Order: sequence, then structure tokens, then C-alpha cells
Amino acid sequence: MTVYQTKVSAAYIARRQAAQAGGSQVNFLAGQIILGDGNGSVPAISDLVAAGGVIHEVWRGSVITSVTVDSTNPAQVDIRAVIPSSVGGFWVREFVITDENGSACIFGTTLVEKTSAAQGQTSDLSLIAAIAESDTGVVVLSPPSADYVTIGSMQTAINAHQPTAEEPLYASDTMSQGWLQRLFKIRRATQSPAQIGVERPANDAEFASGAAGATSPWPWPTIGQVRTALNALATQINALNGRIDNIAAQLSPSAHWATPGYVNLFGLIIQWGVVSSPPGQGGFNVTFYSTFPNTCFDVVGVAHNATEHEIADVWCQTVSTTTSGARLYSQGSGAIGWVGSSEIRWIAFGW
Repeated sequence: MTVYQTKVSAAYIARRQAAQAGGSQVNFLAGQIILGDGNGSVPAISDLVAAGGVIHEVWRGSVITSVTVDSTNPAQVDIRAVIPSSVGGFWVREFVITDENGSACIFGTTLVEKTSAAQGQTSDLSLIAAIAESDTGVVVLSPPSADYVTIGSMQTAINAHQPTAEEPLYASDTMSQGWLQRLFKIRRATQSPAQIGVERPANDAEFASGAAGATSPWPWPTIGQVRTALNALATQINALNGRIDNIAAQLSPSAHWATPGYVNLFGLIIQWGVVSSPPGQGGFNVTFYSTFPNTCFDVVGVAHNATEHEIADVWCQTVSTTTSGARLYSQGSGAIGWVGSSEIRWIAFGW
């Protein structure tokens, strides 16, 4: 069974004949659209005709916004109804359009979900009922609604721009199989069922994988799914910013040019200082100017022979290191011991 189809009623045919004989035009703009869910399945169009209306009504309203001659077929009239975002929570499988007198004039079947806020997405739903009408003078026509644009008019405007060598126009960009159908998923009145793109919200698994399930080629993400994804991304960005700030602080060049002092060379930290009157033979402690954020690689101590004494040979050894200081040990050869050296100058490396 063809899902998407329309059929005019006997009442419309009678109104059409009366209008051609000089009677009043059929005014769909003053009529209503009646939506039904078909009790869970798309009904046959003949069932609607026999019932004189929808099988199971879910909503009706005076929301017909335009009645126009189709841009690609002068013998076709398109009746557009826009279901407001405040309405939803059901599937539309059948509809009836009435004239200004409430008479059922157009029966139609479709398959579109009208979502609600509880489902995480609300939006207006634009439905177009197309009828063959060679004498368009029998109906009241209107200019297209200022609030909505048809996909045909959009593509016509886009394709009106002449292609260039840098930006050629490919066959996939044309109106018959254009990218706008794939992007906006709007059904034109003259589209075949294979081109229908009005679908349903994606489930969480589809959203996470980025791939649609086999039963629906074009699911859309819900507001809740997008919000959750953006919140997760924001959390990751904030964590990354914290790590970047920490690294930047460590790598930022800085220095204290004095004794004791330090210099931070993009993460490599060099500190220095002096121990006055160290023991001639024995261990002593060194306190760094500032604590290394991570580790101290090593410390080197050098005896300062201020008097250029030639008798004793004095040197310094590293015992242990921490991030805040070190333990050094001074030694001297011969019985003279510590002679002529009044201080130990040290330098430490770390990050």
C-alpha cells in the first residue's frame, strides 16, 4: 500500500463544479485539518472515504497557512498546514482537510511522528496535501506564508546562482535529489515515497555510535541527548584547561636573580645558593630557595677557595636529595682538612 497519498471527496467535486458555474470558490484557508493516528496503522485511503473522515482523531485545528499552485506542476494545488510545536506526542497516519463550511474535501495518508516536549524535542510540523487541479480558479489561492519557505523555493533560489570553476554545481545538488532534502528531511508534495525523510528521534545507542538503526535512515538527536553530550564535552574541556593551566604555570619562564635564587626555563628549574662556614669534614643540609614541584634531579656542591690555598684538596659529595633540600658531605685530603675554603656553593636541577 502506498503510504503517502491524497484523494478528493465527492463534496469537493460538487464544490468545484459549482465554482466553475459561477459559485463561490473553495476556501481551504478558512477550513481545518484533522489529524488521526489510524489506531496504530496507516489506513487505506478508501477507508477514510468510506468513513467520511479519519479513523481515529488525535487533533484538529485551523492551521492551514497557504494554498498555492505547485512551483513545478501548474496543474497541482498544494495545501500547507503547519502543526504548532505545542501539539505533539502522537503519530500522524491520516488526515482530512475541510473547506470553510466544515465539509471533508481532501482525504490523505502519511506517516509522520509529531514529537512533544516530553520526548525531548518540539518543533512545528509542516504538512502539504497535493491535489490535481487543472482549473486552479476554483480554489482561493494565497501567497506562501511569510513564516515558512518550501524546499522547492529554497532550492530554486540556491540553484539560481551560476556555478563557477571553483564551485561547480553537481548533479547531487539539483532539485530532484538535492542535499536540502537530505539535510532538512522535508517532503515535497511531488516526492516519491522513497524520498520521504521525516523520521523520528534517535535512541541513545544511535546517538552514541553516530549510526542509524536499520528501520530508520534519518533519526535526529533529541535536545536531551545534545545537552548531555555538550555537558560531557564541557567537563572534559574544563579538566583539560586545568591541566593546561598547571603545565603552563610550570613551563612559564620565571626567576629570582639573587643568592639564593632560581630560574625556571620552560619547566627545567635551576636553583643555587651558598652554605657559609660548613664543617671541615662532615655532613650538612642545604635548603632550596623554593620546593621543586615534581622532583630534584641532583645537587652539585663546590668548595670556594677564597685564599687560593695550595695545601689542602677539598671537595663536596651529595648524600641525598628531596624536592625541598639536600644533604651534602664535605671532605678534604691530608691532615690540613678544610683550609682556605670559607663556603660551599651549590647548584640544583629539577622540575
